[in-house]
Amino acid sequence: MPSGKKLRIWKGRCEEGTNDMFPLLADFLTVNNTSTGVIASTVLNHLQQLSLYFHQYFGDDDVSALDWIRNPFECELTNLTGREQEQLAELSPDRTLRFQFSRLPLLSSG
Repeated sequence: MPSGKKLRIWKGRCEEGTNDMFPLLADFLTVNNTSTGVIASTVLNHLQQLSLYFHQYFGDDDVSALDWIRNPFECELTNLTGREQEQLAELSPDRTLRFQFSRLPLLSSG
């Protein structure tokens, strides 16, 4: 499934008349000597609708504010509340927790 960034790239390329990001479509158009006009507008419309759906479902695709979840020991504390910053600051120097964290995969349940 394409990301929001990839959709933006695809939309921009489609607006420029480029369709090589869809090899089957490009081959079809070449083999059938078909103009890209109507098809390009249909593809562009679909990409715009898909982008809106992604945004409604997933929200903003900038997840950098959530880096503290991935690694609470090496992150910026700027996007947290004051209390959250204090709690994370208390947690981060704990060498035992850091060691345990480094040994477990991110998706571990235990």
